Amino acid sequence: AILSARFPEAALELYHKGEEVCILHPNAFSEAHCRVTGTLLRQVSSVDAAAPPFHKALFEGDASCLQNLANFMKNKGMTARYELIFASPNMLELTARGADKGTMLLRLAAMLGIARCGVCAVGDHCNDLPMLRAASFAFAPKNAVQEVRALAGICIVRSAHEHALQDVVARLEQRFSPAMPDAPAVSK
Repeated sequence: AILSARFPEAALELYHKGEEVCILHPNAFSEAHCRVTGTLLRQVSSVDAAAPPFHKALFEGDASCLQNLANFMKNKGMTARYELIFASPNMLELTARGADKGTMLLRLAAMLGIARCGVCAVGDHCNDLPMLRAASFAFAPKNAVQEVRALAGICIVRSAHEHALQDVVARLEQRFSPAMPDAPAVSK
């Protein structure tokens, strides 16, 4: 609540278990994000009017505003409890410390009984970096942000608009023959 009051020019999307996402201070950045993702947004008048608990807060706005918000959180010591990561220059994610995509990917693999050597991931933004680092096979579409494309060991595939996932599957099929017992499961 403090952050949304101090930085009202930044939209705040609040994510919880349901499909609906609550939004405070919608702006052009949040509207564009909604169009791309198809997210169902419910505008609220305050953080208290949203349905907790939240697993992620996404701030959207001008890059300088979000950098000021991130600096404010760091200066207040809030990063001891929370992960802050720029998904893009106009999107700042806030999650509980240790609740990044890499940690969750490895937790999911363990739950499914998948050895780490069989874990694959595809990502295109900075918030995907922990997940891509955790995977044994990391892929990025050619239209991914520079930080992702520069990751050591990353395999660049077609852009997200040119069937990137189809390219990932084809590359995995080329790399692993069905005779190899440790090959990651690939479905079409």
